[in-house]
Amino acid sequence: SLLVVVLSVSLAYFTVQIIGKGKNLDVSSTNLQIVFTDSDGAITGNDIEPGWSTTKTFTVENKSKETYKYNIVIKDLINTFVTERYLQYKITSTNNGYSMTDYADVPKSSTATDTILAKNVSIAVNVIQTYTIEFRYVNDENVDQGDDMGKVLKGTLFITEGSTPT
Repeated sequence: SLLVVVLSVSLAYFTVQIIGKGKNLDVSSTNLQIVFTDSDGAITGNDIEPGWSTTKTFTVENKSKETYKYNIVIKDLINTFVTERYLQYKITSTNNGYSMTDYADVPKSSTATDTILAKNVSIAVNVIQTYTIEFRYVNDENVDQGDDMGKVLKGTLFITEGSTPT
């Protein structure tokens, strides 16, 4: 009987009593899948001279379950051109992507710098936006553009996550 009493007391000591009702906890993660497609993303200008131009085409696809915001970026941009208003770019797109009406100057950078070309571009669910970026070096016969001989333009196109303004 002493053994039964000791075991009963020990068992009562380790028994847990739950008071109240448990709560259900639902956890889900966002299904985020943004696809950036470009052959290599590289922007290089070799032998750039007045009248030169090139285009770069890429796509952004939203396979997520919600609208997404992103930035269009040139990673490690180097632009050592000296003259102003001659080395320019223009972005056009489809499906409500970011588009420019006029050309803008390519930002200058003598060291590799990540440079945002478009901020907080919105893409809806199941949409593919196709972009064309045209780079050009404007010919101006009234200006000596010789200072730009041997200068460098290079970088890599990619996208980063955008944000909503606070």
